[in-house]
Amino acid sequence: MEVEHDAKREAVPAYHGFCYQAWRTALAWIKLDESARIYVEGAEDYDVLIGATAETTSVRARGGTISLGPR
Repeated sequence: MEVEHDAKREAVPAYHGFCYQAWRTALAWIKLDESARIYVEGAEDYDVLIGATAETTSVRARGGTISLGPR
C-alpha cells in the first residue's frame, strides 16, 4: 500500500539548499588564508574577515540544467 503525499510539502529543495550552503562554507574554510577568519551565519551565510576588511557571502542553490552547447 502506498501512502499519498502532497508534493508541495516535500522538504527536498530545502535540504538541497542547506547541504549546498554547508559545502560552499566548508570550501571557503579550506581555502581560507592563515590571517583570515570565517564566521558562519553572521551577517550573511558566511563572512570572511581579514584585518578590518569583511567579505560577506550569501549562498543560493539554483535548480535547472547547465549546457555549454548552443541553445
